[in-house]
Amino acid sequence: MPEQPARRAAPRLEPPRLDWPDRDPDRVVLIDEDGAAERRPAGELPKPELIEIARHGDGAGLLLWADNHFGLDWLLRRGTTVDLIYTDPPFNTGRRFEHYDDRLEVGLYLSLLETRLVQMRDLLSARGTLVIHLDDRVVHHVRLLLDELFGPENFRNSVVVKRITKNLQHQFQQVQALPVAHDLMLVYSRDPSRRYPKPLVPKPNGPAHPEGYWKDFWSTADRPTMRYELLGITPAKGQWKWRRSRAEQAVANYLEFTASGHDRLLDWWRRDETREFVRRRGEKVYHWVPPSDTRFADTLWDEFCAYSFRRDFPTEKSEPLLERVIRLYSEPGDTVLDPFAGSGTTGAMAARLGRRWVLIERGEQALTHIAPRPAEAGAGYRLCRAQGELGTLAAR
Repeated sequence: MPEQPARRAAPRLEPPRLDWPDRDPDRVVLIDEDGAAERRPAGELPKPELIEIARHGDGAGLLLWADNHFGLDWLLRRGTTVDLIYTDPPFNTGRRFEHYDDRLEVGLYLSLLETRLVQMRDLLSARGTLVIHLDDRVVHHVRLLLDELFGPENFRNSVVVKRITKNLQHQFQQVQALPVAHDLMLVYSRDPSRRYPKPLVPKPNGPAHPEGYWKDFWSTADRPTMRYELLGITPAKGQWKWRRSRAEQAVANYLEFTASGHDRLLDWWRRDETREFVRRRGEKVYHWVPPSDTRFADTLWDEFCAYSFRRDFPTEKSEPLLERVIRLYSEPGDTVLDPFAGSGTTGAMAARLGRRWVLIERGEQALTHIAPRPAEAGAGYRLCRAQGELGTLAAR
């Protein structure tokens, strides 16, 4: 028999390259306290040490009071790896906020992000995930940049999250555009082989069918190997949902229930919640779906708002948002990093959910907003400050 030729892997398609004036990954954008931007050659920048200046409780968390370029570099030099990065950089809104300036020209903005995204990528473990929170002003640019830096094969999802809408346009008879009611989170893995646990999230109103319900066992998918005889019916097209052995066991389970004399399938199922049930009614076959307080998560997160307004911080992200991100993309004991820490929601929720955490923040809110939050979650941390740092960060 002739030897089969070796199958060659498909060549990796290089994504389109995003370009802008003065793009240079070897130069780092730094912002001074007045909001003025400066590009400095990376090789000429100092490498400040971060010195512990305070410790609270067990010191398990890490709050770096530093420009995030220097904070990320310090972590890399220490050989740190993290399993999840949630980052909420400025959205390039053209506005100046109390705690940070968001008025960079788009090329400077992208340059600021590029060097830091490379640092974030290099900090991720092999099973790590990046979630970057943006709005529709720059998300299209950043998506191209991330495809280039991470590889398009590592893109996982673009998640839509709800934001508060301001309906000031009601007073006008004509509008320029619709009010924006969502933000976007781009999700990238470090490695394309990464798989996540089944993404189950709570149903806000509990089970839609408290007694369970019967659902058509036929599917419009079309695999001939899944068209077998079941309860006297063989599909001419489409397929059954489960493999034959599983379906036949579910038929046997239902026959056992009917022979038992019980009249409530829900009670019978609760004796062993791993059991499945299939039955025939008329010319159709059905499987039983038990009641559930959870549903399979998708990319539309509209059960809660992405923002909170509890801590006098204009872009504070909500705890339900961070709870879902951390639960879906990390596991207990993992390390979660937020290099644009803002008001500190990421660290608070990571601590509450049993994750280690690292936050980086240059502004005074590192002390006024972030530092009090670990204690609220019953978590200890170390506060470290950069020594000999050059410049300050425009962001948060």
